[in-house]
Amino acid sequence: MSSLFGALGNSQTKPAIFGAQPSTGQTGTSPFTALNASKPAQATTSLFGSTAQTPQQAGGSLFGAPTSQPQHQSGGGLFGSAVQPQQSTGGSLFGGTSQSQPSGGLFGSTPQPQQPSGLSSGSLSQSKMSGGLFGGTALAAQPGPGNSTMTSSNDLLGNRGTQQSSQTEGQASGAYFDSILERSRKRAHGETALEELPSLQLGLGDLRERIRKLGPSSQTPAIDGRAEFVLAGSGVDVNASVRNLSYLDAQTSRVERATPAHPPNTDVASYLATLQHQTTLSMISDALARSVQDFDDFMAENMSMEWDAQRKRIYQHFGIKPRDGESNLNGAYSARSEISEQGGFGRSRRTKTASAKATRTGSTQTSSIFGRPSLQKSIIGTPKPIGARPQIPFVDVEKKVEAAGIDISQADDRLRHEKQVKFAEKVQNLNAARLQSRTYPILHEFCEVDAQTGEDHVEHVVKAYRAMIEIVGEKVESQSLSDPSAIKERHLAEAYLDEAQNSANVININKRILHGASRHLEKQFFLDLEAFVAKNPRDANLGGVPNVLSKVRAFVRLRAARKDLVPDDTLLQMINDDYAWALCFYLLRSGHVREAVEYVAANAVAFRAIDRNFATYITDYYQNPDRRLRRELQDRINNEYIQRVRIAPEKSIDPFRMACYNVIGRCDMARKSLDGLVVDWPDWLWLQFILAREADRTDEVGGEVYGLREVQATVDNVVLRHSQGATGFGVFFFLQILSGRFEQAISFLYSYQYIDAVHFAIALDYYGMLRVTGPLLTEGDLLSFNVRELPQLSFARMIGYYTQDFRAANVTAAVDYLVLICLNTGPPSDPENHQATQCHEALRELIFETRDFAQLLGDVKESGERVKGAIEERVRLIGLEDSDDFMRTVTLQAANAADDNGRSTDAVLLYHLAGDYDNVIAICNRAMSEALAADIGQEEKSSSMRHGERLPTNREEHSHGLSLTSFDNPVALTNQMLYLYRNFPENISPQNRNTCLVLRQIYDARKLITEEKWPPALDVLAKLDIIPLGAQGDSTRIRQCAAKYSSFDQTIIRLIPNLIIWSIRCCMSQRSFLMGSQFGGNDGSRFSMMTELKSIAKDLMMYSGFLKYRLPSSVNDALARIAAE
Repeated sequence: MSSLFGALGNSQTKPAIFGAQPSTGQTGTSPFTALNASKPAQATTSLFGSTAQTPQQAGGSLFGAPTSQPQHQSGGGLFGSAVQPQQSTGGSLFGGTSQSQPSGGLFGSTPQPQQPSGLSSGSLSQSKMSGGLFGGTALAAQPGPGNSTMTSSNDLLGNRGTQQSSQTEGQASGAYFDSILERSRKRAHGETALEELPSLQLGLGDLRERIRKLGPSSQTPAIDGRAEFVLAGSGVDVNASVRNLSYLDAQTSRVERATPAHPPNTDVASYLATLQHQTTLSMISDALARSVQDFDDFMAENMSMEWDAQRKRIYQHFGIKPRDGESNLNGAYSARSEISEQGGFGRSRRTKTASAKATRTGSTQTSSIFGRPSLQKSIIGTPKPIGARPQIPFVDVEKKVEAAGIDISQADDRLRHEKQVKFAEKVQNLNAARLQSRTYPILHEFCEVDAQTGEDHVEHVVKAYRAMIEIVGEKVESQSLSDPSAIKERHLAEAYLDEAQNSANVININKRILHGASRHLEKQFFLDLEAFVAKNPRDANLGGVPNVLSKVRAFVRLRAARKDLVPDDTLLQMINDDYAWALCFYLLRSGHVREAVEYVAANAVAFRAIDRNFATYITDYYQNPDRRLRRELQDRINNEYIQRVRIAPEKSIDPFRMACYNVIGRCDMARKSLDGLVVDWPDWLWLQFILAREADRTDEVGGEVYGLREVQATVDNVVLRHSQGATGFGVFFFLQILSGRFEQAISFLYSYQYIDAVHFAIALDYYGMLRVTGPLLTEGDLLSFNVRELPQLSFARMIGYYTQDFRAANVTAAVDYLVLICLNTGPPSDPENHQATQCHEALRELIFETRDFAQLLGDVKESGERVKGAIEERVRLIGLEDSDDFMRTVTLQAANAADDNGRSTDAVLLYHLAGDYDNVIAICNRAMSEALAADIGQEEKSSSMRHGERLPTNREEHSHGLSLTSFDNPVALTNQMLYLYRNFPENISPQNRNTCLVLRQIYDARKLITEEKWPPALDVLAKLDIIPLGAQGDSTRIRQCAAKYSSFDQTIIRLIPNLIIWSIRCCMSQRSFLMGSQFGGNDGSRFSMMTELKSIAKDLMMYSGFLKYRLPSSVNDALARIAAE
C-alpha cells in the first residue's frame, strides 16, 4: 500500500486517503476517457467511495518510485473507487517502500496513453511509470491499434472508469480532446514547452506563481463527478461542451489592441506646435530624470552602506569598546583605506568642487591638520547659547552632581562673568610673560582674584593656593629666568610625573609636599595667633618688643586667662611666670623651631632641672634638615616617653611636655594625637604632616614608617566624612591639596565651582604638578587612572569646555586658554606630543566655530601690510617647529570652509594669507558675477553695488587704514586685490585675470545702463565680443558667436542672459528716444540708427534661438514680449 505520505502497509489491502492509483498498461488523465469505462469487477468501500480489487496492482505515492508492470488495471479519483491488488510495490512520499499496497496520488492517478499523432509535451509513451501533474504515477504500455489490454483512466474530478481489452473509438477521441484541452490551457495561461524544463534558480515570486498555477483554483466550487454520467445519459456531448468552455477561457486572456492609424498631418504650424510640445515634455522628463539621478548620486555620496565600518567609527567616536564578536571589524575597517577621507557618517559630504579645491590646496576638511580623525570627540565642545545654564560635559562629574544634588547654577551670572574676566586678564598676562621668557607668579595672581570675589567657599580655596605656594616655593619678586631662586615653568614636572614608587624623584616630591603642607599650616596658625592677640590687646598684655616669642607668650597668657588652654585640673609647669612647655609647643606649632631652641637655651638651667635631655633633643631636631633625631637620641627619647606615660600619675605630667616629646621624637606613632590639649582639626592635621617622614622604606623601622601615602589614607578615612556637603566641599578640597591628591581635588571641586577648578588646574599644570590624559582616552570622564593606578585629568577637554562661556564674544581670550594645553608638551608628560596635537585641533575647531578669521589668523590693510592674528602671535607657545606650515595648513582649511559657506570676503582674506593668490582672484570673479547677476532694479536695495564705493563695517579698524574685511562691495574688493597683486602678476593664471577684466567691463556697462546712457553702454557691451551686437544680420557670425558660448568661464556664462536683456533694453530705449525726437534734424541718420538698433535686436533673438534651451525661460519670455511690441 502507498498512502499520500508513504505509510508502510502489509500484504492486505488498505484504501488511500484519496483513493488508489491504478497501474495499467495504458493510462490517461482525461475528462473524456472515463466515459467509455466499464464497471469494476469487484468493489469495496474506501474512505470516500468504493474500491475494486484486481489480482495485481502496482502504484506509487505522490513522488514515489516506479513500480513493476501490472497485469491488471485500476484507477482512482478524488472520490472514486480504488482497486486493491494482491501483489504490489509502492513508494512513499519520502522514498519508503512497502509490499502489496494500493497506489494513490493526491488527486488520483494520472496515466497518459501514447498518442500516435503527437500530443502535448506532457504525455509519456514509454513502458515505465509515468508521472501526472500532481505526482500520481502509473505504469503505461505502448498501445497499438490492435492491442487488447486493460486500461484505466481518471477523469478531471476523480471519477474512474475501466476499459476492456479492445480499444474503442471513444478512447482515441478522448486522447485527441486531451491534447486540444492541454494546448488551450497552456495558451490561456501563457505556458510554453520551455516551462517543463527544470529551472536552475527560482525566486520566491516565481515559486509562488508556480504553486498558484499547480494548485486547484480556490474560486472553482467542488463539482460532483457523477454529473458527467448524468449528462452523458441525457445525450449531452460533454466533450464538445468542455471544448467550448476552454475556448471561452482562452479568450479571457489579455489582447493587445491595435492602435488606429491616423492620417498624416500636413499642416506645418500644427506640426511645429506638436514638435514644440513634445520637446517640452522631453525636456521635463529629462529634467526629472536628471533630478532623480542627482538625488541618487547625492544619497550614494552621503549615505554609505558599509555598516560594519560605520559601527566601528561610531564606537571610536563615543569611546565604546567593541565586544569580542565584533573584533573582526578591524580587518574590514583597515582594508578600506578611504575611510579616513570620509565624513563623520559615511562618505564625504563635500561636493566635487570642494573636493577639487581640497586636492588643489593639499588639504581636507574631514581630517585633522595633523592626522587626527574628525570623528573623535570635540576638544572645545559645542557652542553654548548666551545666558544658558552651565552644562556638565564629563560623565563622572555629572554622576557626582546628581548623587549629591548639587545646584550648579546657584552662582550669579554677573559675578561669574566678572570673575571670568579677571581670570582671563591673568591668563593673558601669563602668556605674555611666557613669550617674554619671564617667570609668572601664577599662584599669587590667581589667589588674588579669588580673594576679591567674597564667595562662601573662597576662604578654603585661598588657603589651598597658599598651601601650593609653600609646596612649590613660588616667589613674587623672582621673575627673571636667570635668578637661581626663580621657579620656572614646568619646574617640578620631572619629579612629579615619575611613576616609580620608591625613586629619588618621588621621595623628593613627597618631601616637598609634606614640608609645604606643614609649613602652610604653621604660617596659618601664626596668622590666626596674631589676629587673636590683636583682637584682645589688654588681656594679652603683649608689651616689650613685638617679636615672635612675645606674641606666642601673649597668646599663651590670653588662652590661660580664658581658661581654654588645657582642661581643668591639669598641671602646667612654669618657668619665670611662663608656661614653659606650652610656650615651646606653640613655638613648634607656629614653625618657629629656632626661637624654641633659643628660648630653651636662654632658660637652660631651669630646663635642666626639669628635663636635662630636652635641650639636646630639640637642638638636634633643629639642626637636622629632615627634622629627624639621631638613632641613639631617638631610642632614648622613646624610652623616656614610655616611662613617663606608664609611671606618672594621671594629670600629673604637663600635656604640653608630652606633646613636645611626641613632635620632636615621634614617640606615639600608634595614636598620632595630642592628648590632654584643647585643639581643633588644623592642629590635628598639622601633627599628621609633622610626624610624616619620606625616606627609603627599606631602611625604616616597621613601626616608624609613616609617609605621604599614610597621611593621604588618614585624611580620606577620618576627615572625609566630616567635610563634604554644601558647605564643606571647600574644606575637603583644601585637605586634598594638602595631602598631595591634586587630580582628585580638581575633579572634586569641578562639581561645585568649575571656574576655580579650571584655574587651579592651570596653576598646577604650569609647574608640572598635574598628570594629564592622552588624546586616545576612550572614556568621557574628567578623572581617570593609568595602568599604574595613578590619577590623571582630561586637562585639554576641561580647558576647551571652559571656553564655551566666552569664546563667542572674546576669541582672543579663548586662544590664551587653549594654548595652555601645550604646557604638557614634551617629555616626561607627553613624549609623543599628543598634547600639542590636541592644542592644534582645539585651535582649528575654534577657527571654524567662531569664524573670526581676521582676529585669529590675521588681516591685511589697504596698503598690503599684514597684521598678525592671535594664533600667529602665540605660535611659540603651541609647540611648533615650523609655524609657517601650521598657519598655511589651518588657513587653507579655514578658507575652504569660508568659501563653501559663501563668505567671500573671509575666503579672500584667508587665501591671501595662505599665499594662494590665484584662488583669491577666482573668488573675486565669482563674487562679482553673483552681484552682477542681480536685476538692475535691485541695486538701490543692496549696498554692495552702489557705485563701487567701500563700505566699512563695525569690525575693528587698524591704526593705519581699513582692514581687508571692511570691503562689502565685491567690485571694490577685486580692485583692491588687483592693486595689491600688481607687482607679481605671474602668481595669477591668465584665465582668471582675463575673466576679471571682462567682469569689470560688464560692471562698467551695468553702471552706464543704470545711468540710462544707452549708446555708451552698447559700445561697452560690443567691445566684450560676447554677444553678436555687430553681426548686422549675418547669420554666420551669429552662429560663430553662439558656438563660443561654452568656451567662456562659468562666471561669464551666467551673465550672458543678463547681457542679452540689457542690450535689447538699450536698443529699445534708444529707439524709443529716437522715435520721440523726430524734430531733431537729420532724419536720415536717425532712421538709420533706428534700423540698426532693430537689426541688433533681431540678431539677439536669432542668437537666443541658436542657444535654444541653454538660456533660462525668463530670457525667452522677455524676447517674446519685445517681439510682440
